[in-house]
Amino acid sequence: MRHLVLAALLATASPVGAEDVPEHQLSDWQQKKCATFTQAYEAALKQLGTDDLRPEFLASQQAFMDSQCMDRKTLCPASGKELEIANIVSLEMIHLGASGTFLPYDCR
Repeated sequence: MRHLVLAALLATASPVGAEDVPEHQLSDWQQKKCATFTQAYEAALKQLGTDDLRPEFLASQQAFMDSQCMDRKTLCPASGKELEIANIVSLEMIHLGASGTFLPYDCR
C-alpha cells in the first residue's frame, strides 16, 4: 500500500527546476505548499527519527525546503523509513490539494 501511494503521486511528476525566488514573490499558494511540506516533513522526522535515513535523502529534503520548495531535484526514497516519510509528506500534500509534481520524489 505504501508503495502505491508514492507511485500514484509520482506517475505524473516531472522534473521542475526554479531560480531562487524571493519569498515575497512567491504566491500565497506556493508559500502554503512549502510551509505544509516543511511542517509535515519535520513532524515525520520527529515521529520516526533519522536512523536508517541516508545523508543524501536528508540533504535533498533540506535543499528543497531551503529553496522555498522551488528547486525540485528529485530523489527516490531507498529505505523503508525514507518511503514512510515520503508517504506521510505526500498524504499531507494531497490533503492540502497539491499535486504530485510538487514533491521532490521520483523513482524512475
